[in-house]
Amino acid sequence: MAIYSTIQQQNAINMKYKKKLKKLKKFIENLVFENSALCDQVAQVQESIVTVKEERRFLLKRLMDKDHDLAKELSKKQSNDSGAPTQSTRKPYKKRAKKQQSQLSETVSLDSNDAPSYPIDLGALKILSIGQIIYDRLNYHTENWIYPSGFVSIRSYANIKDKDEKCLYTCRITENGEFPRFEIIPEADSEFIIAGPTPDLCHAALIQTINENTGQNLELLAQGEWFFGLTHSTVTNILQSSPDIKKCSKFKGFNENTHLIDQNTGHSVNYAFEKDIAISNYHTVLEVKEEPPDELF
Repeated sequence: MAIYSTIQQQNAINMKYKKKLKKLKKFIENLVFENSALCDQVAQVQESIVTVKEERRFLLKRLMDKDHDLAKELSKKQSNDSGAPTQSTRKPYKKRAKKQQSQLSETVSLDSNDAPSYPIDLGALKILSIGQIIYDRLNYHTENWIYPSGFVSIRSYANIKDKDEKCLYTCRITENGEFPRFEIIPEADSEFIIAGPTPDLCHAALIQTINENTGQNLELLAQGEWFFGLTHSTVTNILQSSPDIKKCSKFKGFNENTHLIDQNTGHSVNYAFEKDIAISNYHTVLEVKEEPPDELF
């Protein structure tokens, strides 16, 4: 009798755990089905993300092609303007100086001596010092550009080491005998100085260094004057307001489209780096978790 009672108790305990096991299996089965449904939803969302990224890549390429066409058109217009007589387009210096002074006061705060107050914040460009025009040395100016000694600016541009970040670059023009010395110093590595006799050479070296360090292959034309900030209308207005500019024998005047060069070149060059960074990240697609095996059902 005692043995029979013990067997009944053991059966009752087993039945209790069997019911718990059945409920646990049902719960696990529901979780498996729910997980499968979530995997399907994630796969659909990722397909949509891939589609949107491909559309974005297409639009980026379209925009870059348009920028390239615009740069060609601007270059062609500049070549046409350079072939035209310059005497008819130049205005008397006093009238031009008064006009530049009025334009300068509208865009830059002036001190008590009507001199610009520094620094001058121009968005991605900041002018720390305009420097001094060296008119008695021919290599410190060209027909269309002035390279003032002591000029210092800061430009926001693609990082020299990290393609996903931007970096501030200090640009300086200093005296180096008969030729000016142009320097580009990245904030990310202040000991790394890019120096050369022309701004284009410095900018070309910077682009090459960025390509080598970040593994990119951007074929961009060097735009040294733009990078240093010499094409900005505020800078040209300050330089034109100086009486020393008329002493520069080779200088014939800034191109009338200088402000367009600054706007279009700035958008194109910076956007080229941002576009390449965006496209280079398209390969990163989240992995979809594998669906659970049928043995679990």
